[in-house]
Amino acid sequence: MKYLVDFIGCEKRKLDAQRVIDHISSNGGQITEEVERADVIIVVTCAYTHTFEDASLVKVKELNNKKKEGAKLIIGGCLPSIDSSKLDDLGDLGVFSPRSMEDLDQYLNLPTSIIDTPDPNKTIYDHREWTKIHEDFKTPALEEYETAKKGFKIKINSGCLGNCSYCVIKKATGKLRSKPLDHIIEEFKLGLSKGEEIFFITGGDTGAWGMDDHSNIVNLLTEIFKIDGEYKLFFHDFNIHWFIRSRDEVLELFSHNRAHLGCICLPVNQVVIRS
Repeated sequence: MKYLVDFIGCEKRKLDAQRVIDHISSNGGQITEEVERADVIIVVTCAYTHTFEDASLVKVKELNNKKKEGAKLIIGGCLPSIDSSKLDDLGDLGVFSPRSMEDLDQYLNLPTSIIDTPDPNKTIYDHREWTKIHEDFKTPALEEYETAKKGFKIKINSGCLGNCSYCVIKKATGKLRSKPLDHIIEEFKLGLSKGEEIFFITGGDTGAWGMDDHSNIVNLLTEIFKIDGEYKLFFHDFNIHWFIRSRDEVLELFSHNRAHLGCICLPVNQVVIRS
C-alpha cells in the first residue's frame, strides 16, 4: 500500500501529519508524494479562520480530483470538527481530529495503533515549501521565530482551558491535556544529545501546561533551565492570560536565563517578544 500525507496549518498539525507518516512507515507502509500512485490520501487540515479553511478545502479537492480510482481519502486536522459540512460533497471519506487521532486506526487497519507512535520532533515538511497563507512583512523578531520552527519541536500539551466565544479551535482539540514533565525533559535532553540548539516549544496553549495536573509552566521552565547546554527556547501560543497570571515568576526565570530565551508568541493579535 502506498500513502500520501499532506497538511495545511500550524506546527501542531504539521507534527500530527509527521506522526501519521511515522505510524505508517513503522507498520511497513510506503509513503509517496505522487497522488496518482497513492492508495490512501491523508490530509491534515486547518480551519481556525475562513482563510485557512478555504486553503484546506482547495488542497483537499485538488488531491481528490487527482487521486486514482478506488483510492481512499481521509481528512484529519481541525476542519472535520469545526465544519464537517464543508466536506459533504466529497463523497465517502474517513475523518479524524487532533483530539481523537486513534480514529485513524479504523481506516488504515495497520498492526498497531497510532496512539503507540510518539510525537515527532522533526518533520519532512520543515524545509519544504507548502501552502503559505500570509506573506506579510515580518519584523526581525518574527523572522527569527519563523526560522525556529525548523528547529527541534517539543509538543508539551494539546487543547486548552478556555471557552472563548471567538475561537473555534477547541472544537477540534478539546480540553487541556499536558504531556508529563519527565517525558518533556527526556525529549529535551534527546535534542541536546543530537546537537540541537533551537527548541520550538509548541502546544494547544503552552502557557497552560500542567494546570490539568496540579502543576504549571513555572515548574516546567525551572526544570528545563536547570539543564546545561547551548540552547534557546522559542514558545508557540503562550496565552497572555497565563503569562500575566505567573508574570513575576516567569519574568524572573527569563531574566536569569536570558541566554536561553529566543522568542515568545503571545496570541494577542500576533505579539512576539524578543529577548
